[in-house]
Amino acid sequence: MSGWLARVERTLGAAGGVAAAVAVALVVAALLVLATRARDRRLIASHDALRDAALAEAARAADASAAAARRADDGRLANETIQLNEALADAPSADPPSAARRAYYDCVRLQQAARAAGAPAPAC
Repeated sequence: MSGWLARVERTLGAAGGVAAAVAVALVVAALLVLATRARDRRLIASHDALRDAALAEAARAADASAAAARRADDGRLANETIQLNEALADAPSADPPSAARRAYYDCVRLQQAARAAGAPAPAC
């Protein structure tokens, strides 16, 4: 770098103090650029940490909500199974269920199987 400044000095015919001032100005400019980049990195890191904390909190809330929904679905599915089994047990064995009742039971079984598999229940 000093060789380049010496050539500029000879070309322009400037005094030796100008070359030193230019060298100091370049060093100061480089230090300012490095300091600005370091400050930007710190600012971005603190912003990322805050964002990650907010996202983690939202994820925990979503997990809790999903767990509550799963518990409600499991409870509804268990209740439907109990009701279906009671309805089948209460039916007289000599009198088989009607075709409409059998279709309803088949539909409920399809819905239960779909919910247990995590798929949307068919409307039947």
